Amino acid sequence: MSNVAGHSYFRQEGDLFIGNDAARGPWSEQHCHAGPVAALTVRAAEHLFPAPFQILRITLDLLRPVPIDGITVTAQALRKSRSVAAAEVAVQDRAGKTCVTGHTMHLISQDIGAVPSPVEPAIEFDTAEPLAFPLARAHDLPCFTDFTDIRYPPGQGPGVGPKTVWMRFPGIVDGETPSAFQKLCPLADSSNGISGNAPLKDFTFLNTDLTIAMHRPMEGDWLASQARSHWQPTGNGLADAVLSDRIGPVAQALQTLILRRR
Repeated sequence: MSNVAGHSYFRQEGDLFIGNDAARGPWSEQHCHAGPVAALTVRAAEHLFPAPFQILRITLDLLRPVPIDGITVTAQALRKSRSVAAAEVAVQDRAGKTCVTGHTMHLISQDIGAVPSPVEPAIEFDTAEPLAFPLARAHDLPCFTDFTDIRYPPGQGPGVGPKTVWMRFPGIVDGETPSAFQKLCPLADSSNGISGNAPLKDFTFLNTDLTIAMHRPMEGDWLASQARSHWQPTGNGLADAVLSDRIGPVAQALQTLILRRR
């Protein structure tokens, strides 16, 4: 049984995006998981630069927690040429405080014929099994983790450390079909939670930013993350992940981490 059918992360009321239960982060009852929020910023930038432009990279600074009770999302063009476009995006709460800022890069997509590129094997999907969710949670309200389908390929499973996991997510905004890049965002921002090196009861490992770089639009609804986290005794860290569809890799994600002992 799917956990995503009929659900989405946000509903829109005028210029305001209100978080549904699926948008609630697993670490706070009042705040959003940053993945769905990132998807809203992508959506805003894509409206600025529609096809044949394709968004291929976004970098977001997560300045403060994003409240679930309502946010506005804006995008402003910084550059547009025949081949390249760039935008600045921002997320504000109801009081007008800026929670997220970032930049996007868009390139013209066109057919240039076959080109040489490494061939990487696809991650096994057909024999993947549904097991426990890898992301820790700190409350009992319905949240992001309850609205995600999950499968582990052979040899993988819940627990600490690097891992590979398949996930499928709800839509982003009620009544809309998300773009390929929007679909990447919830998984990309889960890299630190998927690959944490110790349980949440011992450490917190929040990310302060998120970068996603895509080289090919994903196909289908299932995405795999091959995630790992590098923790340092300075209290800093880095999570990175290769994101793949059932054909092969499509993108990479990076998160800067702040580590604290409980």
